[in-house]
Amino acid sequence: MQISIVKLGHPQVDIHRVINIINNNQNLYNLVYKTQVPNLGKSDLEGWLYSDELLFSKLAPHMKSDVLTIGITSVQLEDDWFIRPNDDRSGMIVTIYQADSVIEKSKKDIEDFVIYKIITCILASEFYKNSNKSPFEDLIHDDCRGCLFDFCPDKESRAFGLSKLLIDDQCRGNLLNANVPQENILAIESVMQYMKKPSLGKSAYSVQQNPYLAGLFGIGIGIMVNTIASYLFEARNFLISIILILLFTLGTIYGKFLYDKYQAPM
Repeated sequence: MQISIVKLGHPQVDIHRVINIINNNQNLYNLVYKTQVPNLGKSDLEGWLYSDELLFSKLAPHMKSDVLTIGITSVQLEDDWFIRPNDDRSGMIVTIYQADSVIEKSKKDIEDFVIYKIITCILASEFYKNSNKSPFEDLIHDDCRGCLFDFCPDKESRAFGLSKLLIDDQCRGNLLNANVPQENILAIESVMQYMKKPSLGKSAYSVQQNPYLAGLFGIGIGIMVNTIASYLFEARNFLISIILILLFTLGTIYGKFLYDKYQAPM
């Protein structure tokens, strides 16, 4: 099942990493990056918000009725939501506006946040399509359970869901009662299981993206390079310097990995 991804404006997200993580951790949905719409024009609602009408007019040329199309943006959406659907749920828009506090509290990164919202869109679309057009409001709940369908009163509270990464029993039952196939739910849960697990690869990426860790890493490398220059003509010292650089690099990444692994859950 193909899902099209379109960047609206200039959201600072590694879209290709997002797509690869989702595609590589399940076999049912195939996400494809289509294009970027760089110019969204001026906001058309009070408070610099962008209306559904304006944003979906930008997304519409890249949509097909039989393919779910998800726009990723950084502008503030109507009603200050993170996700806005169109009427027939063939298109949805996800924003990273004010996602920083959610990311910080959940100890995730911006790509995790976008993945979380994309998989929410996928199941919301499935719910609508398979339940004879039941509204999304029939699926979400106001209380914060750590569930994919939490609709907490303030944005920061939604960090709980991004931290826990689950579909609670009630929402699972609602999806199944709406004739959403079990395999579709399991595909989404497979992605969430990956997101829960710390890995050396994700830790290396976090080191690269985190300005403090990257700064520390850069200072360490600078010292090591200076050491190499000092002993450049002595083969034994040169080899030792290379080994120290490798150990420092692996130590930084592995330290982040252990921090992610043993960090106390929210």
